Parts: sequence; C-alpha cells; structure tokens
Amino acid sequence: MSFNKMRLRRELFIACCLIAIGIGPINCLANSQSSKISSKIFQGCELSAIEKSHASIQFLLNDIKSTYPHTGGAGISEIKQTQTNVFVVSINQEERIDQLTYELSIDESCQVKLVKKEESAINFSR
Repeated sequence: MSFNKMRLRRELFIACCLIAIGIGPINCLANSQSSKISSKIFQGCELSAIEKSHASIQFLLNDIKSTYPHTGGAGISEIKQTQTNVFVVSINQEERIDQLTYELSIDESCQVKLVKKEESAINFSR
C-alpha cells in the first residue's frame, strides 16, 4: 500500500473516532450518505441565508407587482430585512413613503409563504 493511501486511511480513522466521541467534524466519509439524509429530515430547507433572502425578496417583488395599486411616485426605495423572516419595503410617493411589512416563512421544500402583510405610510407635511 502506498504512503498516501495509508495516510488517508489513518486520517479517516482518526476523524471517525473523533466523531464517535463527539468532538470531530460532522461529516465522515463512511457516513456521508446517512448524514446528508438525516440533515434534510431535521433541518428542512437547505438553502444558505443569501439564497433564502434572494427567494424572499423575489417573493416580495412578485407580490408588489401584482397587488400594489399606486403606480405613481418614484418606485421602491428600500427593501430591508429587519428580522430573520420580516422584510420592510419602502415605496416613495409624492408626499409620503408607503411601507409594506411582510412576515414570511420558508417551508421544508424551500417555498416562500406569506404569514402576514401590513401596510403603513410615513407622511410628509409641507
């Protein structure tokens, strides 16, 4: 057996021993398939935080495009994530800023769902 193969087997053995006693990395080559399956069962959607934000913002834009009635003004000025699952969208109008607050959830199949939507306005007086 070559030196590299022996070294790899040794490192794999050490890694698996560390996992067995609870101080090693989560993935072991010997258990990689079962680790992937169990992580999906217990953690749900496997998207990264950036991918979840992207999916959520796309959901917001689609909702605004289909439901926002005021076509005048300057358009969207800000989309801000204020909590893990809450976004505030600001839309500039002539004498006010409309704010749409969305509470969203992402299910196990990574689909974005609307939990709650609230509308408010910040008025500017002259």
